[in-house]
Amino acid sequence: MRAFQHAEATIERYLDAFEADTMADETCGQRVEKQGAKIAELRVRQRNYATSWTQSTSSRPPARSWPTGAEHVRVAVSQGRPGT
Repeated sequence: MRAFQHAEATIERYLDAFEADTMADETCGQRVEKQGAKIAELRVRQRNYATSWTQSTSSRPPARSWPTGAEHVRVAVSQGRPGT
């Protein structure tokens, strides 16, 4: 969970820098994409863990343990700007 929070905080810093005109849009976009890929990889790992958890304990992790904020990343990567 901490890795998700770190990646999302990193994206927020990049977007803040972009909005303040202290980071070029291309640089920001590349960095946001990299962090978005990292979040996607973490989600795959989490799903794999959840699957093995379900198989071993016959129960799923509670929904509150799943990260949020993916939509913000998708909008930023696809549109080159933060979502509203």
